[in-house]
Amino acid sequence: WEIMAGIWKLHSVTGSISGSSGGYQLARQPKPEKSPNFYTLEGGGTNAVVLAGEPFYNRYVYRAAVQHNSGTNGLVFLACERGGYFAFTARTDPATDRLILELWRQPAQADAPAVPLDAVQTELPAGQWLLLEVQLLDDRIICRADNIEVIRRKTPLPPGGRFGLFSNMSDGE
Repeated sequence: WEIMAGIWKLHSVTGSISGSSGGYQLARQPKPEKSPNFYTLEGGGTNAVVLAGEPFYNRYVYRAAVQHNSGTNGLVFLACERGGYFAFTARTDPATDRLILELWRQPAQADAPAVPLDAVQTELPAGQWLLLEVQLLDDRIICRADNIEVIRRKTPLPPGGRFGLFSNMSDGE
């Protein structure tokens, strides 16, 4: 994994974090043998992105379990070397406190705003784990949440790109 922006830390179910934080302990220790996600990658900061894969990857399926608590977080895919990428993310609707799943594109220009492509309002509350998935075909993106197709979008796609995770949380979240 290559950190492109933001702060990314490896977190274990027992509460220890590696990296510059020095680690900490939880007041109540969970049982590691009962955890489906013993290790998690925590992202923070403004438009934090961590990437894996190769720039020539195309027509792939990428999935990750994401726990949405606040801000915006999810999957990045078709990330180009020049800086642009697509994303499938979750955020909390402030009016309903339910999750909105969004497909959007970040242009390569650093100061360019994200371009929304599609969005789905859900009945899901914040704080739970979601299995987010994107499937890339020649000219379309299929987005799934917990193995249910929620967005299918026909759009011109770049010839390939890396994949990774996205997190955007303002200070204090």
